[in-house]
Amino acid sequence: MRATQGFALVTILLLATVMLIVVVSILHSSQLSLRIAALGQQQLINRQQAWAEHQLQLSAGIAAPAAELDPRWCPARFAAWEGQQLQCGRQMVWSETATPLFTERVGSIQLTIALDEDIFHD
Repeated sequence: MRATQGFALVTILLLATVMLIVVVSILHSSQLSLRIAALGQQQLINRQQAWAEHQLQLSAGIAAPAAELDPRWCPARFAAWEGQQLQCGRQMVWSETATPLFTERVGSIQLTIALDEDIFHD
């Protein structure tokens, strides 16, 4: 074997090794991208399920209030006809859905408005 043939063989082997490393890294990043996409899709499905469960709990009246909010703030007080005859209550209501990978919490503000009973006694 001549020296030029040995040099060419070493050059081809080095080039093949570099190409192999490039191809393996591209395949690895592609596999990671697929895993990330699958986890993102699973998280989106869990979020939709948590939202649907929260809506179901709110409509059934079984959602437990998590915190009582400041009762002085009432959106009905901005109405021109309101005066002081409305009583407002606001509560934060949370629903939680847990899976081994994700925990989704969905919350909403539950607003209750009632007429003051004194206006009926006048």
